[in-house]
Amino acid sequence: MLFSLPVFLIKKRKFLFPYLLLVVLYLLSIIWYYRNYGTLMPLASYLMIYNLNGLGGSIIDSINVKDILLILPTAVYFIVYHFYICPRRTSIRIYVALPLALSLSFIIGMTVFSYKKMSQTEGDKNRFRQTPVRGIKQYGIIQYWISQVKAYNPLSSDEIQLATSIANKYVAVSARGHITETSSRQNLIIILVESLCDWPLNRQIEGEDITPCLNALLRDSCCVYLPKVLPQVKDGRSSDAQLLINTGLLPINTGAVSALYSTNYFLSLPKALKLQGYYTASFICDAKDFWSQGTMSESFGFDKLYDNLGVPLNPVKRSDELLFERSIQIIQELPEPFYAQLVTLSMHKPYTEPVEVSCFQNMAFRTEEAKYYSILAHYTDRHIGNFINQLKQCGLYKNTMIVIVGDHDDCTFNKFEGRNECLLSDRFVPLIVLNANKKLLVNNFVIGQVDIYPSLLDLMHVDDYCWKGLGTSFFKQQIGGAVYHNGDCIGQDNDSIISSLSEKWNESDLLIRANAFAKIDVQ
Repeated sequence: MLFSLPVFLIKKRKFLFPYLLLVVLYLLSIIWYYRNYGTLMPLASYLMIYNLNGLGGSIIDSINVKDILLILPTAVYFIVYHFYICPRRTSIRIYVALPLALSLSFIIGMTVFSYKKMSQTEGDKNRFRQTPVRGIKQYGIIQYWISQVKAYNPLSSDEIQLATSIANKYVAVSARGHITETSSRQNLIIILVESLCDWPLNRQIEGEDITPCLNALLRDSCCVYLPKVLPQVKDGRSSDAQLLINTGLLPINTGAVSALYSTNYFLSLPKALKLQGYYTASFICDAKDFWSQGTMSESFGFDKLYDNLGVPLNPVKRSDELLFERSIQIIQELPEPFYAQLVTLSMHKPYTEPVEVSCFQNMAFRTEEAKYYSILAHYTDRHIGNFINQLKQCGLYKNTMIVIVGDHDDCTFNKFEGRNECLLSDRFVPLIVLNANKKLLVNNFVIGQVDIYPSLLDLMHVDDYCWKGLGTSFFKQQIGGAVYHNGDCIGQDNDSIISSLSEKWNESDLLIRANAFAKIDVQ
């Protein structure tokens, strides 16, 4: 009814049908985005047109024949309007005024009613932040838009003051860190693997390992392996993973940090390491404007961003081999000690065709998606193994700590098992640390991605840095629990701990939106 209101007012067909086309495209975008990410597309993300580059395969894979049911009403209306509606406009105001007034009255009445109903339930005030799809089912799309507008509104002076006090609570201003002797410092390489879930590791299909290279690395005596890392990315997806690992902050409640706050001042792992004389660089497959990675890398404090290393992305699924081949050449020339972040791309959706001839093609899987995902995992695994071997050949491996971690889930374990319901335990991504200078007595507990940043500070001996992040180093305190962006918790049943972990989400949202670190004396 809401979308149809302009039809009453638009008299010229050249304006009417472009409007209806935009409405259909908007509704289709909601469906297609949901099929990929299981949530609604934030309004701010519609401004990130440059992110469409390279996503054609995912969009095509999202299209379903049932989508014609959404297009059909507009098509029928066009036919009726063109052939049967009389073009004469005599007494048009009489025919328009009554239905327009009734429609507006109904829409306003329902909006006010649903808003009051939502306000009466304390738990539903955050419904659109935690579970927007459920929120729309309960309270309608207008309330969703209202919640989005509120989320993008500037913070009040009280909220800014609260954010500053939160920042001061966490930041140890006096512990700035000083440059120390760097000759014996260990290099750091983080490989952020696109969509790598934990379930393919140490798993065989008809006697064949899905990830033989990673499996071999796990058997190393100097390897730390955590198989139960809950991904905590949100609307920013892969860009949120870089935020979590490099800053120890959680994503904002609505929208992507890379879209809305990419120029913020962040306290980060690159900046902590630069205080110790490190050179820092980021290596990505795609262009620097994808997820605003150019701006974000500057805000994180990287000295250099090497982009387009996966180009030509034809096909995009083979970009990882180009990334590793080109990165190793550059890394060998970096001044030591260095921190290098590599972000892969080949395991991105869709999972509809093999990237190469594979032994898994003719094997039995419960779903085709799981089969092609396994083929991609096998492909990326091989090139990670080649990259590690090249580090050994050029003499860098021995003095380099290598961290391999999945950025988020996609083909979750339930899809491998053929189950429809997706549990939090199906979403786990792995964390692997090679040449770790610390050992874990227990490595089978649950952590969140937000716990990786403080743990890396520990591993790199820069835990005296002023910002420890919102997580907890698993070398110091094994809480064994994590909270997903919808408020669900796994690995912990203590109510007070769950409440504390949940509150971190709101604190992080305030810290980022207020650009709080730029307002306190840490620079």
